[in-house]
Amino acid sequence: MATLGQQVLKQVVDKFGGSYPVAERLGVTDTLVQHFVSGALPVPESILLKAVDLLDTPPSKPQEPTGNKPNAT
Repeated sequence: MATLGQQVLKQVVDKFGGSYPVAERLGVTDTLVQHFVSGALPVPESILLKAVDLLDTPPSKPQEPTGNKPNAT
């Protein structure tokens, strides 16, 4: 039986169309997301909380960090 973390991550991976976009949003590697979903590694609480937040996020491109970017001239 899958753990809660596995179930949530599986839903997020399905929602965003794969483990790579989810990995970008979670700040981990694609391989790590795959290990979490497969149950090879337990899902840390911090990752689980971020994944739960992603369930309420529309599947769009991750936002670029904001800050002072040089203006193109």
